[in-house]
Amino acid sequence: RTLPMRRVPLGRGIHNEAWLQTIVHNNPSILPVEDIEPGFLRLIPIAKEVPVAHGYVDNFFLTANGEIVIAELKLWRNPQMRREVVAQCLDYVAALSAMTYDDLEHACLNGEAIQEPKPKSLYELVEHWPDVLSEEKFIDAVAFNLMRGRILVIAAGDGIRQETHSLSDLLQSLTSAQFTFALVELAVYERGGDYLVCPNTLLKTETITRTVFSNGDVSRGGKSGQDLVTAVRSKAQKSKTISEIDFFESLETNLPGTTDVLQGFLERLSGYGVYVDLKGALNLKHERPNSR
Repeated sequence: RTLPMRRVPLGRGIHNEAWLQTIVHNNPSILPVEDIEPGFLRLIPIAKEVPVAHGYVDNFFLTANGEIVIAELKLWRNPQMRREVVAQCLDYVAALSAMTYDDLEHACLNGEAIQEPKPKSLYELVEHWPDVLSEEKFIDAVAFNLMRGRILVIAAGDGIRQETHSLSDLLQSLTSAQFTFALVELAVYERGGDYLVCPNTLLKTETITRTVFSNGDVSRGGKSGQDLVTAVRSKAQKSKTISEIDFFESLETNLPGTTDVLQGFLERLSGYGVYVDLKGALNLKHERPNSR
């Protein structure tokens, strides 16, 4: 049978930004990460209101592979607010990129919604999750993603659909952005005290390739050396998601010289309608026309 549900007008009564933050923290699968970064593993909720140099990150997540995801949960009410939230997200990425693993660990453990009893380390929050890296590799992965600014940023809430195109133009003008950014509409419905949250990805950017030359260790305290960061996108260069960049970097580390060969092969396959579906592994797919 059909059960009617009522659309919840966010911003009224208990249904405010803090309520939405808690819903997403307790149910991170609400965020459509697979649509944005298909290679990312399941989100592990770490903390809310994580203090960084430019404010407080609403929701902070990690994956078992050390990938970083932050979410800003907003009730968008006017165009100016929408643009301010984008600028705020850029500030958060800049602040996180300047942090070491120890900095991040301290900030997360001093955020809100940390499990009780309070853990002694960030790794304690993830060590029981399936497929998690060893502590040493996890620390290295998180530190590396901080240094590279490889962060998935999701601005989610209601009322953002109207500004999608203008925000897209704004983001495309930010050629120094080194992260994946997505706008996600969250429609909330209620019936008898039960809630249904329907996410819809309205906009996602692709990561610009950048090269980092670093002196020193990238794990704990790995900011001691001088970093030279360049961000260049040529017109002929196809931008990639964080998942793709990580995959090809890992491939090149394990099989030097393979990356260029594989990418050339994939480029040729694209002419035949074959495309890459990257979800933990590299899958090749082809849309077969309907035939009798």
